[in-house]
Amino acid sequence: LPQVMAGLGVSYLRQHQPVKAVPSLEKAAIRRPNDVDVLNNLGSAYLSTNEPVKALERFQKVTELKPSIYEPWYNIGNICLKQGEFEKAIAAYQKASHIKPDDAFVFNNLGAAHEGIKQNDQAAGAFAQAAALRPDNKTFNKNAGFAYLRLHNDPKAVGYLEKSYASAPGDTDVAVSPADLY
Repeated sequence: LPQVMAGLGVSYLRQHQPVKAVPSLEKAAIRRPNDVDVLNNLGSAYLSTNEPVKALERFQKVTELKPSIYEPWYNIGNICLKQGEFEKAIAAYQKASHIKPDDAFVFNNLGAAHEGIKQNDQAAGAFAQAAALRPDNKTFNKNAGFAYLRLHNDPKAVGYLEKSYASAPGDTDVAVSPADLY
């Protein structure tokens, strides 16, 4: 029965119906309280139904049972970032980045967490890493550019903002900044 309930829950998640997934996954989790997949899927369902506290509990349990899984660390970081718990977000993103060092989104969000506690050097470095991993991404380049502007490193800022503008020429926020710096 728990396997069937877990499968049903995953099926609902794939169909973008997390409200229907939650009861099935909760039943599976009662019978399999240490099943990493069930707990991770339940955490995702809670996250999708705007229950971050419940999601955080499930993701933390997954990291205790199997700390080498990327997704729960990333999701913990996202939850903590939204809650303004920047140090916790940084710790979670750092663990996620060690597991999956080629994920630009982790570094971009790590940059946002560093910004939250005014660690501008670390924020710029994280945004730059995100942009290096995905050089065609407008947002990553824009974030790196503005981070370097805050550090008064205009040459680096211009480089990133030019890349951002090149990938989205209509973005006037980015278009003005490089021009102002010239």
